[in-house]
Amino acid sequence: MPPFPPNPAPAPSARPARTARTVLTLAAAGVAALTVVGFRNALDAAFVFDDLVQIVGRERRLAEPWAPWGFLSDQRPLTHLTLTVHYAIGALDPSGYHLGNVLIHAAAAAALLLTIVAVGRSLRARGAIATSDATLVTVATAASLAWALHPLQTAAVTYAIQRAESLSGLLVVLAARSFVRAAERPGMLRFALPVACTILALLAKPSAVFAPLLLFLLDSLVLAGSPREAVRRRGLLHAALWASLLTLVGTGAVRGLLAPDGTITGSGLGVVGTGPLEYATSQVRAIGLYATLVVNPSGMSIDHGREALDDPRLALAGGLVIGLAVGMLAAGVARRRWWGFLPAWFLVALAPTSSVVPLADPAADHRMYLPLAPIALGSACLVAWSVAAARRVSPGVGRAAGAAALLAAIATIVAEARATDARNRLYADPAALWSEVLARRPDHVRALVHRGGVALEQDRLDEAERDLLAAVAIEPGHPAALMNLGLVDLRRDRPAEALERLDLVASTYTFNPTLHAARGDALRGLGRPAEAADAFAMAGRRDPRDPHWPLLRGNALTEAGRLEEAAESFRIAAEVADDRAIRASALFNLGNTRFRQERHAEAAEAYRAALEARPDHAQAAEWLAEAMREAERGSR
Repeated sequence: MPPFPPNPAPAPSARPARTARTVLTLAAAGVAALTVVGFRNALDAAFVFDDLVQIVGRERRLAEPWAPWGFLSDQRPLTHLTLTVHYAIGALDPSGYHLGNVLIHAAAAAALLLTIVAVGRSLRARGAIATSDATLVTVATAASLAWALHPLQTAAVTYAIQRAESLSGLLVVLAARSFVRAAERPGMLRFALPVACTILALLAKPSAVFAPLLLFLLDSLVLAGSPREAVRRRGLLHAALWASLLTLVGTGAVRGLLAPDGTITGSGLGVVGTGPLEYATSQVRAIGLYATLVVNPSGMSIDHGREALDDPRLALAGGLVIGLAVGMLAAGVARRRWWGFLPAWFLVALAPTSSVVPLADPAADHRMYLPLAPIALGSACLVAWSVAAARRVSPGVGRAAGAAALLAAIATIVAEARATDARNRLYADPAALWSEVLARRPDHVRALVHRGGVALEQDRLDEAERDLLAAVAIEPGHPAALMNLGLVDLRRDRPAEALERLDLVASTYTFNPTLHAARGDALRGLGRPAEAADAFAMAGRRDPRDPHWPLLRGNALTEAGRLEEAAESFRIAAEVADDRAIRASALFNLGNTRFRQERHAEAAEAYRAALEARPDHAQAAEWLAEAMREAERGSR
């Protein structure tokens, strides 16, 4: 395929160029601002689903001092690094994480607009299209807003841990933007930018492995006009882009694939009962589901599950979408049309998660983050082409068509923004989010467990027990349901039932400090304080930074009469506690222990330290006076 013919034009004057840059800058800023406004209530969202595992459950790791090697051991090191920044600023306050996600998404929307305009200008320079700058900016603005404000994007923006998807998407778009600039004006620095962006995208999420192929297709189908010409002009740059995939070897993304015995596992590759063929078949239906959600996002779900793909109509829809994309790609290549890149973009961006490599969840809304962009751009281009065709009929018809297109675009974007607003409100109420799932599938075990967990956290024990018992009835050995039922039993003063349930899942949750602490509470309730102390010690070994575990262990040891060990445990709790109230409680208990040992001077010292941590601690003040009297009496 020969390259597009050149179409040299006279150099523009400086003033129109400055005006064009100003308009483009204002358009990008406007798109970013409207994206922030559209997602403003995402800041009210709570942590849900995998947020609880990957953010709340990894608090200890987020609190660790930053170190390059520890940072690179993560499967998504750049994403992890940004999360540690949020933790350093606001600990586990969800609003900071959501604000970061919204800003990343707004930047991605602005970058998409700039990339579309840059590609359009490159096509115009090569004679592939004949479009004014005003039309290019209008199309890019409409496409970027339609992409950014679509409610499907809440799955990658409002769902906090999917920061990996939006951050990786932003970096891939920036790689494309810098690639176009490098193609226009080659230079070592310009060549380095697409490679750097690609490496960062891989560090944000390994599924960005499609980026080198995407940029090669962009070059072949849009910029150079043929693969041969792309290699001839920028072969070294493409080689560097493909070489950037070696970045994954140095991160946890590759090391995490291997189990201790050397077998391939992790990252979805070890999904039980699903082989490559079965997974590929499921992905035809998954693409059908995604296509449905693009048109009708009311079917979105925080957790579709495998059963959501059982509908045979999804296979038909997915087959039609794939067939249409492949057909458009073939036609675009055969006719040397730039728009062949749009279906290629869609297919390539979905490939890492929708091919033959099994992932634990066969369908997830956030996977449409970047694949939605070529759909939005293609729709905007089709409307612009229709308006241009109407103008060729007559100026009056063209004006009417342009006005209708503008009104339709505004109505679509407003409808999307309203749907996004409603979806964000669901994220602010996790119980409602899981109730939505259960309204469609009452037997969805994970939804029952998560809604039960939310009710337990809010001390709505009847609702929690109902959901958790329903989950166990469907899947009797479900570990999370059994553990949460054990916690319900503890709150209802049923230590024997709690211990029985907790022991059933002890081997599954051996690294979970909450499990061991709950066992300790149950054992204390059964009058077995020495065993309870051992359980609290296990919780402390799993999470040495949490002062609650040594504090509880000290209480159990006190009940067991092992006062010296109890005193040491209280000392450790006070040492690791950042919260002044917890430190005061640990020091007060330390004082009580020393008082019982008749070591009154040490008791007074502990009570005094408790008052320093919490000056309003009335009991510490009272017992300090008593300890000082006893110490003075003993010294006589």
